[in-house]
Amino acid sequence: MANRFRNKLLGIRLNEKEWNFVKSKIQKSGLSQREYLLQALSKKPIIVKPYGHEIVSEIKAIGRNINQIAKKVNAREIADCTNQLEIISEQLGKVMEQWQ
Repeated sequence: MANRFRNKLLGIRLNEKEWNFVKSKIQKSGLSQREYLLQALSKKPIIVKPYGHEIVSEIKAIGRNINQIAKKVNAREIADCTNQLEIISEQLGKVMEQWQ
């Protein structure tokens, strides 16, 4: 794993107009301030997907559903989870269509 220890600080001063501009860009990106600035400084493209937060929430909910099914299968509460997995697959397909 890469060295994630960051012990150096970079500080800059901005006027109100500059601050509002940067703050707006960060909010639109959906990234943290640190991640946005690191990507901007490394000249990586910053891609903003519409409804990104909502889609991530949907994917997390689908993951929770899968975990609940796995727990019930492991506890032998259900033997066949084919129907549930097909429903989840359809949900995931809809989310992926929205993402693209």
